[in-house]
Amino acid sequence: MTTILETIKVRYAWVMAAGWPEKRKPLADTILSTSRWKPWTAPGFGSRFNDAKLASEVERNFHDLRGTCATHCKTAGLTD
Repeated sequence: MTTILETIKVRYAWVMAAGWPEKRKPLADTILSTSRWKPWTAPGFGSRFNDAKLASEVERNFHDLRGTCATHCKTAGLTD
């Protein structure tokens, strides 16, 4: 099974090779950004999350995603 991080690395390999991340402005205190390197708005992220949820036919909600992320961060040794 391919992990999400592996999928992202493959999907955006051309962006990384082009050096785009070095040319963009840093996003202070931003964890997630859009494909245009802008911070997600709450309605925008919620809309994309719901689109993905409907496409996957998985009965989950955003709170489940948040909890899973927290678990993975803790397992990886991240505490702050």
